[in-house]
Amino acid sequence: MKTYILLMACFFAAFSGTTLAASINIISQTHHVWGWITTPHSVRSYDYTDDISINENAELWNSISESSAGDFQVSAYTFAAAETGPGISASAESYYNFTPITTSLTLNISGYISPWAHVAHFELTDLTDRNTVLVHYYLSEPYPNGVEINWDQDFQVDPSHQYRLWMYVSGLQITQIDYDKFANAELNAVFTPELGTMVMFSLGVGLMRKFRAKHVKCKTKR
Repeated sequence: MKTYILLMACFFAAFSGTTLAASINIISQTHHVWGWITTPHSVRSYDYTDDISINENAELWNSISESSAGDFQVSAYTFAAAETGPGISASAESYYNFTPITTSLTLNISGYISPWAHVAHFELTDLTDRNTVLVHYYLSEPYPNGVEINWDQDFQVDPSHQYRLWMYVSGLQITQIDYDKFANAELNAVFTPELGTMVMFSLGVGLMRKFRAKHVKCKTKR
């Protein structure tokens, strides 16, 4: 009887761990990229929204505006040539509506924001309670040499609630001042079960393997 209970406990630990590896169930996602380049005589621009990954760009007079969004990544890149003007911009944002599969999640955000970029911003909202769980952003102004982003935080969440992760980056340059320079900003997001959950999963899998090996050994002796 004890052996049966141990086997069932290990089975449920392994099953739960396998399910929790996904961490969240995505209900919907929306990606939006937009940007423009202006000269005294012409304008090039783009503005697209979709529920799949997007990458768009515009080029004019050796200047580039490029944005991408999707797969939990947003990026914006601009290069302003001296002969462009008066400005150049690139932006990207993604919205992910989801329900958590576990009650404990870790959100890791990585990326960077270069000098001459504008902002890298992310928010997590509990849509069911209409409550903002977190707001965090990086501006390029305090970082003259740019900054690498490596941020993480643990959260207690409710699997019956719906949440939204919003990620946004932007690069904006005034070419009369910022010419012959590039601006680049990027964010990457990863949801994982909290460390304690992963430890329990690993322990459960280890116990189940040990029992299985012992069970096979006993059968061989018979």
